[in-house]
Amino acid sequence: MEPSRDRLRLLVLYFLSSVICGQAKTGKDAPSVEPFLLRAVDDLNLSKTFPWGKLSFDYMLKEISHTMSHFEGEVKEGVIWPIPGFCIPMELLAFEAITKLGNKFRETAEDVDPTCPRMCQTKFKRSEMKGFPLSKINKELGDTKDIENILSVFEEEQTLLARITEPGDISDKDDLIVESWMKRLARGYVARFEDILEEDVAARQAPPPPTK
Repeated sequence: MEPSRDRLRLLVLYFLSSVICGQAKTGKDAPSVEPFLLRAVDDLNLSKTFPWGKLSFDYMLKEISHTMSHFEGEVKEGVIWPIPGFCIPMELLAFEAITKLGNKFRETAEDVDPTCPRMCQTKFKRSEMKGFPLSKINKELGDTKDIENILSVFEEEQTLLARITEPGDISDKDDLIVESWMKRLARGYVARFEDILEEDVAARQAPPPPTK
């Protein structure tokens, strides 16, 4: 008996609508499935090659912008406000871009297929807590300015990137501004926006919130 294509489409649709473009509300209050996702599962070959990472990243940025606008630029302490979307890659970005954080809190995962995405190649080190307090992360950061502006592509990632990049899509190519920054970085220059950097370093020194 051949496996049901409809079941496979339903499984892919569930993953896309609940993980890649997950919603904050579920059950009876859940919004309708995005029409694009419905069209995508009709062509499972498209689902294999479509750049879902870019879509989920843009989706997360939109939801974060919506949240900041809702709270007029600052989310107050103690407020619980879910942000829908696939947030794990964004959570790991700091540990990939800041070597000091990656060395402190992440370690190499064993028996991982080298063709798997970078985020699957490492794992968080064991801790007595579920996660790491922000105060501990800030303490480890200190006043470091060693942040990778652009992550270098590993040799093992070349095939993966070629598979998810649309050859005719101009949005997958660097624009002139990005290309100029990349050329400067390749020559050994460091790109820093001093006002943002000072604000970031100052925020690391903020006292931890009082325990209840």
